[in-house]
Amino acid sequence: MAGKEIRMGRLLSRGKVVIVAADHGSYMGPFAGIDELPKQIHAFKKADALLLMPGMVQQCRKVFADRNAPLCIIRVNYATHYVKAYEYERGYNERLISVKHAVSLGADIVIASVLFSGDDEANTRSITQFGEFLMRDTYPCTI
Repeated sequence: MAGKEIRMGRLLSRGKVVIVAADHGSYMGPFAGIDELPKQIHAFKKADALLLMPGMVQQCRKVFADRNAPLCIIRVNYATHYVKAYEYERGYNERLISVKHAVSLGADIVIASVLFSGDDEANTRSITQFGEFLMRDTYPCTI
């Protein structure tokens, strides 16, 4: 449990927390402020943490190399219900990467969504996937 305590302490030790969520571009496409993320991310480097998709971290890894860098939060799954342009009848979560892979990319923290809808099949699939992140993917990594 020491790793989790260290990372959460780094995030919460200063009181109020500012997390910049830039992962929305993966759902809605690039928009002003994150349309050229590798160039623009430096404007956010004073935040306590940045929430990014795996590919975004690979493009912006230099911002995390600084001594006073924000923590790196990586989303490990993707949910279709966020994609408003397509108006899906059912929402599904899909695994993008394992927790271990996210840690290898530099994640201090990972985040996964659980999607609940009126569809039993989609709900079961979402819960099963989330359980796999908790049970299988966290060993030997303690998150």
